[in-house]
Amino acid sequence: MHLLFRFVLWVLHILYSVYLALSSIRSRYLQSAPRVLTATRSKIPSHLALVLVSQEPELCASEARETFLACTERAVAYCRAAGIRCLSVYDRQGILLSAFDDVGERLEKCLPPAQDQFSQAEAVFPLTPPLSDDSDVSDGRYFKGKTYVKTICSGDTTERRKKRGRNRAAIQRHRMSGPSNPETFMLQLLSRDTGKPTIAAVADSLLRNAAYRPPRKVKEFGVSISDLEAILEGARGYTAPDLMIVHHVTVPRRQCPPLELHSFPPWQLRLTEIYHDGFTGFRDRWLRAKLFPRAKTWTLLSELDFRRALDEYSSAEFRLGK
Repeated sequence: MHLLFRFVLWVLHILYSVYLALSSIRSRYLQSAPRVLTATRSKIPSHLALVLVSQEPELCASEARETFLACTERAVAYCRAAGIRCLSVYDRQGILLSAFDDVGERLEKCLPPAQDQFSQAEAVFPLTPPLSDDSDVSDGRYFKGKTYVKTICSGDTTERRKKRGRNRAAIQRHRMSGPSNPETFMLQLLSRDTGKPTIAAVADSLLRNAAYRPPRKVKEFGVSISDLEAILEGARGYTAPDLMIVHHVTVPRRQCPPLELHSFPPWQLRLTEIYHDGFTGFRDRWLRAKLFPRAKTWTLLSELDFRRALDEYSSAEFRLGK
């Protein structure tokens, strides 16, 4: 009797394994085609983030620059067709930030002119908390150093991006409220410095702000989550994306690599849907690279992957809780 139970259990395990294998094959190779970009979906992201991943030894500087620019140009076109108004493109090495002028020149051709009076590229400087009214320190002390985020809006031109001396407070209010014109499109370029180094800069600026207060007005130090959220996602910060697409520009070393964010800003990912094609696409590209090692190993963001990401976001359920 004991052997009979073991045999029945073994048969059930075999049948369940076959069922899982068939389900996996169906989901990978027999899945239905995603809906077109202009299709009506239950919801679309208002802010989309694109993470471009590359294996540094496999791409030279010129190839990486051109590939990232082409991926950005495609992503902007897809977002415009799908009705997404804000796109953030992240690469860990900061290649796009160094090619900021080239990005603007390319997007001048595909972005329509906007009527928004604040539609100009503006660099957002290292994040700092708002100074208290009784602080003796001027704003200039906290706005020195390297920029972390650069923004381009539709209607920008090369001449506009070169202008300086604009009203910073007005630009910050514009970034918080978003473009007033529904046709305005916003592109943000991010790098590794937008993530953990920014959080470290916020901590340092909080300490400096407390240190420069008069001794008679210094209170017990305390920072709440809402305070940090106001700093990191407020007028001088980076708002949280609704959907993130992780795209490998070069072939990963592993056949099916796990999902990695590659130092993307962690604070803004509390409720972000992440799309990562870790099955068919990686497998085909990995086999192609092994069979033809001299062939080009980089791939641009495809419209098919973009549409799949939108369908996945449309069917996702977000439960905020209490």
